[in-house]
Amino acid sequence: MNIYAQEMKKHAISLVLGHAHISKGTDENGGKKWLVSPAWGLDYNFHINEKWALGLHNDIILEDFSIYGKEEIERNYPFSSCIVGSFKPKEFLTTLIGFGGEFAGEGNYFLCRAGIEFGFGFGKNWECNPSLTYDIKINAYDTWLIGLGVTKLF
Repeated sequence: MNIYAQEMKKHAISLVLGHAHISKGTDENGGKKWLVSPAWGLDYNFHINEKWALGLHNDIILEDFSIYGKEEIERNYPFSSCIVGSFKPKEFLTTLIGFGGEFAGEGNYFLCRAGIEFGFGFGKNWECNPSLTYDIKINAYDTWLIGLGVTKLF
């Protein structure tokens, strides 16, 4: 049963465990390699009404890696923070779009994010949220993030 059917809560905070999928990675010999790295996320959403929300979504990739392109890019534990708008077209489905930045010691990138989340209520004011997001790091690389979150609504 979805929590929103009982009473809409204005705030939601989520802890997300996921994996970042990076298609432009390099291996230790400089060859091309698809990378899969563990990631954590911490998201906050403010629900304007039952369909719309604004949020701050943050995640960190828990590895350092290299990306190929015009020049090789080194990334050490990059941290991303995005302002997102969310729309809930169906009871369990949420779509989101936003922008922000990816930050690391080697440099920062502007990013655009799009994604979907599914919310399944359990207990009182709790949800489980499988999610899929796509980040475009401008002039750098793209990342798919597949995650599973636990959300507290209050």
